Amino acid sequence: KDLLIIILSGMLFCKCGYSCGVRSALDRHFARFANDPDAKGLHIEVCEPCEPAAKDAPAPRAPAEAPVSSRASRPTPRTARGAQPDNVARPTPRSARTSATEDAGPEWRTPNTMSRAQPPPSPRLSTPVPGTRLPPLEASSSRPTTPRPSSRTAGRRRPSVANGATQGKIRLLIVRHAQSANKEKGKGAKAEADPALTELGYSQAEALGQRLESEFSRKKAGLTVVSSPMRRCLLTILPAVRKLKLDKDACMVHGGCFEYACAGHDHLGRAGSEILEEFPEFDTIGFNNRDQWDYRGDSPKENEAEAKARAARIKDWLYSTGVKTVQERAKSEGSQGPPTLVMCIHQTFADILCHELVEGSADSWKYGEVKNRLNNTSVTEVMIDAAESQANFGVKNCDRHIFLMKARQAREARR
Repeated sequence: KDLLIIILSGMLFCKCGYSCGVRSALDRHFARFANDPDAKGLHIEVCEPCEPAAKDAPAPRAPAEAPVSSRASRPTPRTARGAQPDNVARPTPRSARTSATEDAGPEWRTPNTMSRAQPPPSPRLSTPVPGTRLPPLEASSSRPTTPRPSSRTAGRRRPSVANGATQGKIRLLIVRHAQSANKEKGKGAKAEADPALTELGYSQAEALGQRLESEFSRKKAGLTVVSSPMRRCLLTILPAVRKLKLDKDACMVHGGCFEYACAGHDHLGRAGSEILEEFPEFDTIGFNNRDQWDYRGDSPKENEAEAKARAARIKDWLYSTGVKTVQERAKSEGSQGPPTLVMCIHQTFADILCHELVEGSADSWKYGEVKNRLNNTSVTEVMIDAAESQANFGVKNCDRHIFLMKARQAREARR
């Protein structure tokens, strides 16, 4: 009579003692132990509540008053009321019943026959046999004992100078100069060979300085600055150098970073000593033995092939001398971030250099076909791994400081 009541009530039972009222709950119970070899044969559907028998004698139930401290230490689920003793003959599976009882649920099945649409196995521990003691957490073989990382810090690791110096990695920030004064030259006026900045250009340079100051002043970042020998680049990066109070040995004017076609036999550029008189915050590097820019061609004005060769030389300098200089400075200052090099150069030469660094060659570069665009004072991030002789882009053409500058100017105009 009790068995008939259970069948008609629609309750579903597992051999381990678990019971529920809906098929989906029983399927989730099966899925929980689908990949547990120790639970093979223990979790199958039965037609009445029962307890697995021990080899010698029935095992007593776990104490009801045991505290529940975690999912892994839950007591064995209680069997439903009306459970029959183990010596009672069990009825045949539901699939063998008459049609009158088949409406109570689908044909019974083991976890191995579940469809692929079932949820993945749960990482919970297998349900222990009633009466057995749970092993201590540190001795469990089915649950890792190492602490799980926080979801906020998972996959993140603070870079260290030691790792960067060992692996030869630096962060290169390529910055284009602010607006050139040639943009405001009069109609028919000849462009200057080495112009300064417009009023807008000076505002852009100030905004860039504020951005770099906010990023690098609060932490020791081991910052090194390299600039083109042309005046518009030096004036662009100068506010940042002064705000960050960088030493002279951290600020270099490189004689090989001038803009495409801005040097040749017809124009050899300003001497390094003359540049240092105007910009005493810097030191020179990469000038030839005549204190001139590093032009090594034989044309009146630099051509494409000569510019590509010059970009390859700058790449070699970065992978050897540049990386070492930046890392040594970062190490001496106890840097808290990746060693960083800020290079203030020009649109066309930056495009050629990005071809060399990221693609490995500038053979595909053609003048006028800009692939790596930079707005005035925009920043493109390149992560250089000198040990592997490779580089990858990070953020490209970022000029959020210009957006903030325009927003601030608009607020002031409304006052």
